[in-house]
Order: sequence, then structure tokens, then C-alpha cells
Amino acid sequence: MPRLTAEQRERAIGTIQMGASRGHVARTFGCSTTAISNLIQRFQQTGQTRDRPRSGRPRITTAQENQYIRNLHLRNRCLAATSKATTALGRHLSRHLRSQQTSPSYGIRNYRPYRGTFLTLRHRQQRLLWARQETEPFGGGGVMIWGLIYGDWTTRFVVFDETLTGQRYINYVLRPVVLPFSPAARDSLPT
Repeated sequence: MPRLTAEQRERAIGTIQMGASRGHVARTFGCSTTAISNLIQRFQQTGQTRDRPRSGRPRITTAQENQYIRNLHLRNRCLAATSKATTALGRHLSRHLRSQQTSPSYGIRNYRPYRGTFLTLRHRQQRLLWARQETEPFGGGGVMIWGLIYGDWTTRFVVFDETLTGQRYINYVLRPVVLPFSPAARDSLPT
């Protein structure tokens, strides 16, 4: 539920003083009747509608500094974002504040640095050469083997060097292999 602006609070008090009900005012401004009741009570006690001072820790960083920390992290995601905040501003920030500024809701997510062997250009070229020698381009070299094992019963294996289509499956697997094995399947096969 959105907070009422200062102007909306003044208008809500004016509407109540003109005789409108709390429910009507709440529906008009899109808030709860409790919020309107609290506003009326505060106005009667203090004569003002503005927010009272709130307790809590004052902000240490400005919006501009927060944006700077965020951009710094997005440029180099492998460094820990919490330490970057302290380093970038040149002053100590509490762990709690750093964790708030580097939370996923703020748009920052830490990435774990890559820990492995870095491949040089020569390594990558050798891998690519090996891959090209071992495989044919565009799907050549694939083999499919089909077989049926059911309890103690097995069928012969059927090897396909070509693409298996629905018609090839019926002609090379179902009719010659499955139907002799299972007479019940004969009735469900299309002719």
C-alpha cells in the first residue's frame, strides 16, 4: 500500500472535517481505514499531518554513492561486492550496510571467480582441430541401437546408421522384432 504524500494527508483531513466517513476517505486515497484513523489521531494530538521523526540509523551513503558502488560491481563481478564498497568510498562501512547495498534486490549478485585451467589460444586451437577430426559436420557419425529387455526375455538388437523416423521405426523395429515377441501389440499397430 503506498504512503500518502503530504498533500494527500491534508486533503484527507479536510475531507473528514467536511463530514466524509473514514472508509470513504480510505477508498478515495487507496489506503486502509487504520491509516486514516492514525492520521486523524495524530492531527488531533499535534495539529499537524506530517510524519513524526523516526528512529533508526541515518544513511551513511548517498544515492549517488550507491549508484557508483553498483556500477563498479557490475564492471567487475568476480570481486566481492562488499569489499568493493569500502574500497571505492575510502571509508569504513559496516558489514550490515554493505550487505544491504549488495543484495540481489539492489541489482548486485556476486559471482564466484572461475577456478580452473585457463586455456591459451594454442590449447583452444588444438581442441577445435581435434573436434573437427573426430566428428563429421552436421550430424554425421551418429548410431542408434534399439533393443527390448523384459524380465528374462530379450529381443535382437537393431542398429540404425540413419535418422530414425516413425515409418522406419514401424518397418525395422515394430514389425520384425516387437510383433513376434508380443502378439498383443499386433492389434494396436497401424497397417
